[in-house]
Amino acid sequence: METLRLYLLDVASLPLEKADLLSASEQTKMHRYVKVEDRRLFLGSRLLCKKVLGSSEFSHLDNGKPFLEAGPSFSLSHSYPYVALLVGEASPVGVDLEAKERVLLSKLEEYLPPSDRDRVPDLASLWCLKEAIYKARGKDYFNPKAPFEEISKDQVRFAGGSFFYRVLEKEGFVIVAVSSTPFEAEMITVDL
Repeated sequence: METLRLYLLDVASLPLEKADLLSASEQTKMHRYVKVEDRRLFLGSRLLCKKVLGSSEFSHLDNGKPFLEAGPSFSLSHSYPYVALLVGEASPVGVDLEAKERVLLSKLEEYLPPSDRDRVPDLASLWCLKEAIYKARGKDYFNPKAPFEEISKDQVRFAGGSFFYRVLEKEGFVIVAVSSTPFEAEMITVDL
């Protein structure tokens, strides 16, 4: 069974001067963000990729999924102040993280069918599970509005496929990692 590595970075005090470590095109992208928090999330995600994957510049498949030539499978997510990077050899993988308090049923009701809400312990975990699968499959291959066919403690089945998943928590945040094969998850806190 593969062990996926989940890297977690807190960007709350990340100095924006570290943008000097990015390429000119990445710096331009970062400066498009108006809010300092959003700039820190972008900067943190790129620096984390650079540290863990060896590169912060990646391409995107037609379905929107990022990839590195000759690199491992990976997925990124962020919710201030955290950036999460999931890395594994199995393909595909996906990750999502959200602050539990920010996930409100009134805003997400159309994406979370009642049949799914009854089978997952909390709304944040369900939302993150749907988002992580969407990231792993790509935008054209998963309908987050469709109900799951079956949910067990570590696997979910839906029209067109299935994924194994793990739900992790960190100080009021829920993190869901998914993979097409069974896995264990190792959470690694990173300092830059």
